[in-house]
Amino acid sequence: MVKLPGYTWGCDEDTENSIVVKKASNATDIGDSFIYMSTDAVYDKEKSILGYTFDVPTLDNMEGIEPNTYEVTVAFKQDWGNKNVNILLEGRTVATDVSFGKNEWVSKTFTTQVTDGKLNVQVKNPRRKSQDDDPILNYIKVRAVKHTEPEIITYDSISGVAGAPLYDTDGKLIQAHGGQIQKLTIDGVEKWYWIGEDKTYDYRPCGGIHMYSSTDLYNWTDEGVVLKTMESMEEFTEDDYFKNLYGNLTQEEKEAVFIDLDRNNCVMERPKMLYNEKTKKYVIWFHADGRTPNSDSDYGKAKAGIAVSDSPAGPFQLLGSYKLNYHNDPDGDYSYDGWEGRGSVRDMNLFKDEDGTAYVIYSSEGNLTTYISKLNEDYTGLAVDRDEAEEGVDFVRAFEKWSREAPAMFKYKDKYYIINSGCTGWSPNPAKYAVADSPMGPWTDMGDPCTDSGKDTTYDTQSTCVIPVDPENGLYVYMGDRWNAGDLRNSRYVWLPVEFQEENKIAIRRYEN
Repeated sequence: MVKLPGYTWGCDEDTENSIVVKKASNATDIGDSFIYMSTDAVYDKEKSILGYTFDVPTLDNMEGIEPNTYEVTVAFKQDWGNKNVNILLEGRTVATDVSFGKNEWVSKTFTTQVTDGKLNVQVKNPRRKSQDDDPILNYIKVRAVKHTEPEIITYDSISGVAGAPLYDTDGKLIQAHGGQIQKLTIDGVEKWYWIGEDKTYDYRPCGGIHMYSSTDLYNWTDEGVVLKTMESMEEFTEDDYFKNLYGNLTQEEKEAVFIDLDRNNCVMERPKMLYNEKTKKYVIWFHADGRTPNSDSDYGKAKAGIAVSDSPAGPFQLLGSYKLNYHNDPDGDYSYDGWEGRGSVRDMNLFKDEDGTAYVIYSSEGNLTTYISKLNEDYTGLAVDRDEAEEGVDFVRAFEKWSREAPAMFKYKDKYYIINSGCTGWSPNPAKYAVADSPMGPWTDMGDPCTDSGKDTTYDTQSTCVIPVDPENGLYVYMGDRWNAGDLRNSRYVWLPVEFQEENKIAIRRYEN
């Protein structure tokens, strides 16, 4: 960046926890010049940060330039061992666990808004175990961003196996992965609502749960992030959004909520929503996982997160995260979860029957077995306490030891169906489906619903929801995610019609659109 007259930039002032050392500051080769943390700094996982601040113009009146917007490239190269760092812009984490080895160039580029004339760039490693893990910083490049008008696309079809990128009515890429679509009537207006995972920052930082609405199932309006994640505990008192939602909680309760909302450590997957006619509340359930103060495992928590709101557009208040039903056999084999881990929850879904009874469907027992559990009348927990629940009455274990995930339950006429996938990480695999006369089973395995070439990978998708578009006339749409493991933000959505056949069979076929 070229210095402008009257503008300054440089390392932030040293503190007890952050003392900057410059290596080869006069080097002609930029690869040999970097800053790193002094051994004299007292490590603190939140305060030990390499900070750099730029005075920048506001760019409010520059033709062809996006106001107050900058593209920032942060780069790393060093001749020590492997390192992992987090990158923050304007006090918000934009990348976690950026990894680079000895003499390896790694750079990351982001776009950020600057409203106070000072661009703050920070690098830290909150998972540091020794001084060898301390962050370094090689160079920062800052550029103004050219203003471009987004291309607004009006859709008149739904993308099938083509898996084309899908944009909202503002021309932005839709972020609603692992999601669910349903029709709701609010104040007399009937709309479709699509809830899903926000992968703006890839796997992490966690972007929260995003909502979109549509009148035609083709064109989607952004309703915003309806369950937001947090950068730090300070936001409980410094940010009005979190203060209004959680201000009445005790410190202990806030700490518990923060574990589930910590954007730099939490995992939020498979969000689903139900409306409760009795309480007039919208209730979100999701697979709540991620690191905790006692574990660095991304999938060791294995709980169900539950949040409520007066509106589908939020804000949703997180009630907490919970273990659910378990196989109550003291002589059973619990090697998959450990006895203390009973009731684990991973991929999950919700289903509300015509009589208002609601169910949560989830993978448990180390993803070996699918559970279907009745919810209470408020849809905010199990119908019966998990330690008192009776198997076969309050919950059932379906597809025992089949290793199935990504369940999607729906009802057609008097039959209940579940489509699910195998367990192969982000890679697609063959789908299976089953049929029953009741959500509580027994379930009959019906095999693979896919029929054409590509069925061995469910047309390169994983099930997330079946949309009852017009159930009376048998119009249902299979909704799948085409995961892009290397770039989750650009994962695609594939929707295909469900064809009902004789003897309770269904078929999902290849369609481009």
